[in-house]
Amino acid sequence: MISLIVLITLAALIVAVRALGDQFPHEPFYLDTGGSCLQPCWYGIQPGRTKIEDARRSLETNPLVFDLKRNDPDPVFRCELEWKMQTIPFYTGCISALPDSPISDIFLRLGDDQVRLADAFALFGQPITLILCRSYQFGLNHRQQVFALVYFQNGVQVWAYNPKPMVWRAEPLMYVKSVHYNVPGPPPAWKHWRGFLGDNYYHMEC
Repeated sequence: MISLIVLITLAALIVAVRALGDQFPHEPFYLDTGGSCLQPCWYGIQPGRTKIEDARRSLETNPLVFDLKRNDPDPVFRCELEWKMQTIPFYTGCISALPDSPISDIFLRLGDDQVRLADAFALFGQPITLILCRSYQFGLNHRQQVFALVYFQNGVQVWAYNPKPMVWRAEPLMYVKSVHYNVPGPPPAWKHWRGFLGDNYYHMEC
């Protein structure tokens, strides 16, 4: 009798956990190409094509978006639209645009130690170029971290850091810190992708 009660209890717990998990999307970063929406694209918003007002309306109707703000951009703070995502993992977003022009880029910033670089490869495919460098734009908490700046097809760039301080090696278990969607153009003059190698090949200045 006790064994039957235990089994019933465990079955109920499993159902409850699955039901809770089904409340959240499962895709890493919650990136959405929108079916026919080719990269660079985030929830149907495309750099070089989408107007800022259309991007705002799209964000307003997204149930995962909250704290949406419209700013007066300047040369230092370029975010005309910024928002937060009530997702797991949590991240924030920013859209920049020049006056009377389509948006120029989408910037997503993730929390620490949540999404691996391997997840970005699964979403965007093999990169074109990559460098390893030190970057201080992510604050003092990352002053000892080595970053991989990875360029994928069609203007998608990813910053990922090695959780081990001062390890100069591109690795699939690096943590993604930010994702940038830019207007497609020629790839930057970094090192051509040759697999996960150490600093002798990829080390450059940011």
